[in-house]
Parts: sequence; structure tokens; C-alpha cells
Amino acid sequence: MQTCPYDSTQTNLMYDDWEVYKTLDNTWNGTVDSSFCPSISPTSFYLDLTSLGAGETVFIRYKFTDSTKILLDENALYSTAVYGNSANNTNFTNLSVNCQNDMCTGVFLGIDIPDSAGTGRNLRWYQAAPDSFSMAFYGDFSTHFCTPTEYFYQNNYLREAIVKLTMGNNGGQEFDLYTFCVVDNNSIAWTQEIKDSLEIYYNSWSNNYQYDIYDAAIVLYGDTMNYPNIFAMDYVDILPIPNVDTVTTMDIMVDSWGGSLVFQPFTQFRGGYVLNDSTQRHHYNLVNNGGNLCFSMIIDKVFSGGNNYVHKAGTVEFNGNQSCLEFNEGSALIVSDSATLYYGKMEWEIWRLAHEVRLRLENQRN
Repeated sequence: MQTCPYDSTQTNLMYDDWEVYKTLDNTWNGTVDSSFCPSISPTSFYLDLTSLGAGETVFIRYKFTDSTKILLDENALYSTAVYGNSANNTNFTNLSVNCQNDMCTGVFLGIDIPDSAGTGRNLRWYQAAPDSFSMAFYGDFSTHFCTPTEYFYQNNYLREAIVKLTMGNNGGQEFDLYTFCVVDNNSIAWTQEIKDSLEIYYNSWSNNYQYDIYDAAIVLYGDTMNYPNIFAMDYVDILPIPNVDTVTTMDIMVDSWGGSLVFQPFTQFRGGYVLNDSTQRHHYNLVNNGGNLCFSMIIDKVFSGGNNYVHKAGTVEFNGNQSCLEFNEGSALIVSDSATLYYGKMEWEIWRLAHEVRLRLENQRN
């Protein structure tokens, strides 16, 4: 037993190095409600949330300090996985977006990096909702999401790890958070780095310029040493090899059996310049052929001027309410024959279609 951290007149049983609390404004860093002192069952080790009523929000947060924050590799790809379940194997949470931070139930991860002046610190936030099917029907809290770090040498730290639970109409239940892990993808499989330009050779078998991604690939910020932000986007130029003097369309294929494409914050693809021409750019199709596309919550990914997203199979992950695919004039969102495109979770807005953008469904049967 320990003394409650926000009320010394109460005691509770709690996980080491974790805190469970409510705030007056339902934000993770708001003023703490000191009257709430939850405890773990000494027999089942489930967290007792049965005192919470409909609409109340609780946070489960790891207590990092400046001395215990975890150094992450720079320019690396991590995978975050969080799992838990309710004692009754039924959902007790609100899975909508009508809450603070546009997410009633989910996970927040904060990566601590230098600020733009180099004199302070900044947090890059990543967030994900649980799988709505598993949560709704089985009470299983399950989510995993890509977590890229940035170029700051020995200066990316895991600083915040938070689970947010908002109670549904029937109030709280006992809950067990049994896994919260952040794993370097290189410990699982090789990660390909894409930086500055992506050069694509002609494929005589498919009769096109095609680049296949079979493993995890991360699009990296370049060596300009600009501070990554909305006003300093970094572009990877897509080029045919050898370059040609006419506009050419190339395919970037994210394949099944392990293909995954992840973007660092504030990075984009664009067509490279046509040979001996600084006005015209080549075109590209980003094709999901059964792999996984992972977009952080930082910035839109923009398609325009002949560049398209083609969905044949696979998944598209948007890790936050600000992540978005934006289609401007001259681009297209293409869903191939018999393919199914699930566009987001938890009611987040993830598509932005400008005037005269093509939405093409190829011979869809249903």
C-alpha cells in the first residue's frame, strides 16, 4: 500500500512507476482531481474503475522524469503496442471523438526533442485509438502504431506514455493494462531509409518504372539541417534512372509480406524534374499492394499535379486527428477492383479532396 499521491489521507495499491488520475478538465496535464484515488485489486491485479460514472475520464501515465526518460535512436522507426482488457470482457469506454484532444479513448506518446531555438525542449505527439471491433465486442484494448524519431543526434527521448479511458454509458469496470511497449523496428527486421531522392529503374517484366518496398521503409528529413516544421517541408524527389526529357509516371509499390512505408514529420514525396527542364516534374503513383502506409499526426500528405494514391489492398494508418491525405487538382484517389479501403478510425477526418479531384472506383462490385 502507498499514500495516494494527490490526497495524503487516503492509501491505495498501485503499479510501480505508474499513476492513475482524473483531471478537472479531462486533459492529461490539467488540474488533478484529488478526490479520486483508484486502487489495484490485490487478488486479480485489475485496476478498479467501478467508481467512475458515464463520461468520466481517467488517465494511466508512466511517471517519466528528466533522469528516467528513455533515449531513442535518431532517424529510427519504432513500433508502439498497447494491450489491455476489461474484467468482464465487455467494452465500458466511449469510443467516439467528442472529447478533449478529439479522442475519448486511446494512447498518447510524447517524444522529447530540442526546440527550434536549441535552448528548450519540444514534444512530438503521436496518438492512436484502440481497435474499435475488439474493444466494442470483447472489451480488448488493442492498438499498435508506427513511431518515427527524427535526425537530432542522441536527442530523441521517450518522455510521455499515456492511456486515456473515457467511460461509456454504463460507467467503469475493472481494467488490466498488461502491455505498453515501444520496440525498435531494426530489432525485428531491416528498415530501409529513403532520403533526398528515390531513383527508379525501368522494369522490363511489368513494362513500367516500378520501385517495390518489401520491408519497412522510412522517409527521412534531408541534410539541410532546417528545423522540421510546416514552413520547412523536406521533399524526396522521385526520378527515373536514367532521367528522361519527357514527363514519366513511376510506381512506388508497397507490397504485402512485410511492406510498410512510414514518413518522418514534415516529409513528402514529389516528382523530380524532367531532364534539362526546371519547370516540369515527373509523376508518381503511390500504390498500396497489400502493405501498410503509416502517417503521423503532424502534417498532411499531399497529392497534386498527376500524382495519385492507388489502393489495391493493405492498410492505411492515421495516427491522430490531424493526419490527412490531401488531394489537389490533377491528382486522383483510385480504389482498385474488388479492393476495400477503410478510411480511418474513431471518426477522424482523413481525406481532403480539392475541386476537380478524381475519385475513381475501378469496377467495384459492392
